[in-house]
Amino acid sequence: MWFPLLAGNKAKVHCAVCNKELTKFRYKPANEWDIQGMLCGDCHVMKSLEHSGRTKSGESKRGQETIDAKIEISTECGLCNAEIGSASESFKPKWQWNMDTNLILCKRCYSMKSKEYEKRINYCGICGNKMPFFRYNPKPKWKIEGQLCRKCWDDSNNRWKSRG
Repeated sequence: MWFPLLAGNKAKVHCAVCNKELTKFRYKPANEWDIQGMLCGDCHVMKSLEHSGRTKSGESKRGQETIDAKIEISTECGLCNAEIGSASESFKPKWQWNMDTNLILCKRCYSMKSKEYEKRINYCGICGNKMPFFRYNPKPKWKIEGQLCRKCWDDSNNRWKSRG
């Protein structure tokens, strides 16, 4: 296989869309775009956004109506089933909480889950003391939620060793 760039051939290549001369960076278009040749960075971004159904500003081509319709459909909290008044009062759960990402939470449930997560991360799962710098993960067979301090991990490990 022969590569003209490696052989020292200085053939000028132009963008297939805007005809700008490509010097250092060249992008190959996707097969479904039906474009022959290489693309500059700007044209590659624009074409990829066009074919993904989005515009450069990040909004859907289908319009704001679909976004508003999604918000209006789920007006109940996913945990307590309370009515959520407006979009500013609805919150999506964080990915660390291991919840369904399609749920919408009210302000009260969101703050409750946030405090629960902070407690699970910052305090020992057995003794409840503030976690030191070193944290220990319990073994799955212990069925303990959260992380452990060294003292509690050692105690749990010794208990399980003495059983078996």
